[in-house]
Amino acid sequence: METAEKDKEAFSWLTRAWDDYTSNLPLLLPVLLTQAALTAGSFYLIGRFHSLFAAAPYMLFVVTPVATGANLVYIKITRGSGARFLDLFGAFPVYHRAIGVSLLLGLLTLAGTLLLIVPGILLYLAYCFSEYAAISTRGQRCAMSATRLNSKCFCISTTTRFFLWICVPQTARSSCRS
Repeated sequence: METAEKDKEAFSWLTRAWDDYTSNLPLLLPVLLTQAALTAGSFYLIGRFHSLFAAAPYMLFVVTPVATGANLVYIKITRGSGARFLDLFGAFPVYHRAIGVSLLLGLLTLAGTLLLIVPGILLYLAYCFSEYAAISTRGQRCAMSATRLNSKCFCISTTTRFFLWICVPQTARSSCRS
């Protein structure tokens, strides 16, 4: 593929993404404002008690499910499957997977950062969309085949296999094999 074709394809991709964003702005605006308003509570708790530990339960049980719901709204908008404002609160069935993936991503990034800064950045960039993959497999096609990770015959380490096992539920794993 020539450079001019790649540039044209990238520009058309950006144009489609911008069109999706602007056409869904009446839905996205309340979603973003609700997410920001609920996140502001954690800053209040941190300021009030001068500790992150005081805000941790609020962030775990309120902010994280809403952020997961916002990711679900973004995925539905991208797929054109009729996203609604109530989808912001509809991510509770995949909440446990989102928490597991977030914790594993944080631990991988921390471990890579302890080795040196660059491995932490590389590990984060390698798995930064794993939360979207964990959410998007809810009744949808296999997210790993969409990212082409499984289609290439990579030799994967045990840590990566465990991480993918957490990300992709059993139904999606069985549909990937067929």
